Amino acid sequence: MTKITENTTVSIAVVMAFLGGVAYVTYVAASEQENGRRLSSIEQRQLVIEQMGTDLAVVRTKVEAIEKKLDHTQGLSAKGD
Repeated sequence: MTKITENTTVSIAVVMAFLGGVAYVTYVAASEQENGRRLSSIEQRQLVIEQMGTDLAVVRTKVEAIEKKLDHTQGLSAKGD
């Protein structure tokens, strides 16, 4: 039995190959969607890390300004002693 029915000219092997191709394309599409989700998640994490870097730069600048004020204040009080 190499045909689906006696009246069809399509063999079972062709149908099986077609179904295998459909299954493969479905698998590839599902993999692509999952990879897209993962990439989106990684990009979001990267944005958070970049924002944290910017925040740290601001904090560093503020701390340096405070340190300068403290050094200046301590210098004045040392001269007054």
